[in-house]
Amino acid sequence: MFEHALAAANSSGFTVPSNTASTGNSTYSATKSELPLRTLKDELRNAESKYIKPLTHIPELSSTPTNPTNNRIREYLKKGQYIKLLVKLSVDNHLNDEFLSNLFTTGDITKSEYSLFINKLLSEKGLDFKLSNVIADTPHTELIYRLYEFYRDHITDQHIVTPLQLHDLNLFLKTFIAEAQLSKAHHVLDFILLKRPLNELLANADVEILIQFLRLKCGALSKYWKIPSISRKRSREIVLSKKASSCRLAKSYKFQNEKVLLQIINSVLVEPSWKDRHSPNLDAAIVYSLGYLGQTDLIEKYVNHTWSPANDSGSKRSPNSNLLVAILTSYCVKEGNMRKGLELLDRFIRDYPEVELDYLFWRRLFQLSSLVWDQKKDRKASLSHGCWTIMKQWHTQRQRKVPYDYGILKELYPIFVRTKNKNGALEVVTQIFFGTFIKPEFTIRPNELSLLYKYQRLILKMFALRGNYHKGFEFCQEWSFNARNRFELQTYFMKWRNIYEHKRALQSEKKGALQKKYDEMEEDDMLLGRLW
Repeated sequence: MFEHALAAANSSGFTVPSNTASTGNSTYSATKSELPLRTLKDELRNAESKYIKPLTHIPELSSTPTNPTNNRIREYLKKGQYIKLLVKLSVDNHLNDEFLSNLFTTGDITKSEYSLFINKLLSEKGLDFKLSNVIADTPHTELIYRLYEFYRDHITDQHIVTPLQLHDLNLFLKTFIAEAQLSKAHHVLDFILLKRPLNELLANADVEILIQFLRLKCGALSKYWKIPSISRKRSREIVLSKKASSCRLAKSYKFQNEKVLLQIINSVLVEPSWKDRHSPNLDAAIVYSLGYLGQTDLIEKYVNHTWSPANDSGSKRSPNSNLLVAILTSYCVKEGNMRKGLELLDRFIRDYPEVELDYLFWRRLFQLSSLVWDQKKDRKASLSHGCWTIMKQWHTQRQRKVPYDYGILKELYPIFVRTKNKNGALEVVTQIFFGTFIKPEFTIRPNELSLLYKYQRLILKMFALRGNYHKGFEFCQEWSFNARNRFELQTYFMKWRNIYEHKRALQSEKKGALQKKYDEMEEDDMLLGRLW
């Protein structure tokens, strides 16, 4: 399926010397500790049985006398107003440790309720925006960190963390990583490792914590990777994180120890406790870590070992977009060559036809193809256009339309502009934009409207350049979304039509003047010849 892009990658001739790092052989023998008697599911059920019932039957909340604060806090919890509860706790005493401790002493809130409050709060969509102005001059991440400090000091047990507590701590960890607060994330991870050392995490197959460990300490956060110097001119256009507008480099982001990575890989591949715990997301983190070291040869060996259909043993596992993006990113950013990454992707698509390629995969595909694009050697951007063909074919084979995604279309636009790809822009406007915007439930946002207008103007500019005036006016009439847009498009088209006509007239005059001068010179030569 990736033949178009592979051919383009081979023909473009863009390669960068691989940044390899030697890794020594390491053996690992895990001291197996007993698995907790209670699972995370048991802990959640137990917490909810103590939490949800009292919300329905107020008298059972606590043996302590109720008070206005008690009723107000539980009212927020009952209504699911977790942001408002945090605002109240912040405004009352700025999340002071003594103030929060008194809430437990007076029975205003229990440990189980606080745990579920943390779960719900950190799962809120757009939490950073909702907490942006809770307290003036106080970043929302500081509020969350105060909640974590109280959880660490008062909720967790003295010697060991329960599965539920580990789950809560992982939420803090993921939140700080997502907010680019790596120092805070390191504090949380170090506390977890103090309670549960790496050997225990491996023995218990704690997938989620190990993923965060690899991201923080073993280079599996690709958005903090340094862009190769050969591509630095275009580095501002590359987005390796989901929301960021550019790559952010963190001084504190350093690889901890190669032996630790090999210990984790050895445990995942060999230990019986991992037999049924394989996760595409964990494999993606391992691939990123190997890619960070430049060990792309080990990536291929690891992927072949864990995802070969012959080794699947009937588990019916399927890779996901995160794993495929990790493979592609590692080969592209660290080697500057997508060819090998595309070969592995093609193998995955062939062996696992049910794999679902989501928006993030296609965004990353176009971002990385732009990263390795050498405009001097390949003016037509063959690799990027090959990826565009792949995306259309993949959806056609599954009888789907190419879906609208702002991120994908934003990545495509500069490629189409630099290569003057009018036909590609026409497909985007007529099949993707208008195929989505005609749906009654779809609301056009300002940034989406601006991007649509850019595509429309690109098409009209190309029509004007090639002298297709009738098609230009026809496009304005048929593919404008309202009267104002139609007027703006017609005005823009006439502007560029006049510009190009003026250029043609000047070129014609210049050509005519040169021809006239040549004719005069030829006539003079003829006269001189007669005289001689």
